[in-house]
Amino acid sequence: MIKHLLFLLSFLLLSSAEDLSTKSPMLWEISGSSLEKPSYLFGTFHSKDPEIATLHPSVILALDHTDTLYTEITMTHKSSQEVFSFTRLAKPFPLKERLRAKTLKSLSTYLQSSRSGLSLKKLSHFKTWGIALMIGNEEEMNHPNVLFMDEKLSKYAKEQQIQQSGLETVIEQLSYFENLDHSEQEQLLLDTLNQKETTDYKEALKAWYQKGSAEGFFALQERFASDDLQQQQLDKKLIAGLLLDRNRHFIKRIDLLFQKNFTHRYFFAVGAGHLSGEEGLLKRFEHLGYRVKKIN
Repeated sequence: MIKHLLFLLSFLLLSSAEDLSTKSPMLWEISGSSLEKPSYLFGTFHSKDPEIATLHPSVILALDHTDTLYTEITMTHKSSQEVFSFTRLAKPFPLKERLRAKTLKSLSTYLQSSRSGLSLKKLSHFKTWGIALMIGNEEEMNHPNVLFMDEKLSKYAKEQQIQQSGLETVIEQLSYFENLDHSEQEQLLLDTLNQKETTDYKEALKAWYQKGSAEGFFALQERFASDDLQQQQLDKKLIAGLLLDRNRHFIKRIDLLFQKNFTHRYFFAVGAGHLSGEEGLLKRFEHLGYRVKKIN
C-alpha cells in the first residue's frame, strides 16, 4: 500500500476536455491573520495520466494571481540530477548479496517482463530504496515527453515569469528513505514489487483525488492496509516521516514566509496527502489563525 502513497508524494484512462473541466481541483485559498492578499494551496497527484495531470482552469487562474510558486522541491534539472546522484551507491553492491532469495526472485520476475531495460547488474549501482522508487515510477518513466502536474505548474510559471522555489531540499526529502535500515529498505522494495500486480488501490486513490476533497485519505490507507505486521510497521514509519514530519516543516516555512512578507502572494503545490487529516496542512493553517476556503 505505502508504495502508492509515496508517489502522491503515481493509470491510463482518457477523457474529454469537457469532462476534465468539471473535476473539482484540490485547491484552497489562504487568507486571514496578517495577510493583505490571499495565497493558494494546491494538492498534486504524481501521475502522467491526462485525466489526473490536466490542470483545472481555476488552478491556472490562481497561479496567475500569485508572485511565487513553491513546489516541494525546486523544479530544475539540477534537482533531478541531485535525486539521481543521491540514489546511487559509491560502488556497485550485487543484489544477490543484499537481498533475500524471496525478494531477489520477485525482482528477477519483474525485470523479465519489464520494458524499462533495467537488469540486476544495472540495479546493483543503486541503493535498495532507490530501486523501489525507480520501479514504482516505471509507468511514468515510459512517458518521458509528458509532464507531471508540478512540472506543468513550473513550466507555466516560467513562461509567465512567476518566481519559483522549493519548500525543502532534495536531501531533506530523500533522507526519510536513507534513514531506513537494510530490512526496511528491502521490505519497501518487496511491497513495491507486489503492488505492481494490483490496481484496486490505484483506482481508489485516483477516485479519491478526483473528488477534490482532502477528507478520507487516511481512511483509504486503512482500507488497503497490509495484513503483514512488518509491512504495517514500515507503513507507519513512512507516514510519520514522509507525511506528518514534513507537514510540520512545511507549515513552519510557509508561516515564516507569510510573516516576512504579508503582501506577497504565494502558490504552494504539494502532494495531496499533505492536506489531509488533523495533522494535515489545512488544519494546521486554521490552528495558526489563517482562513482556508475551497475553490472549485
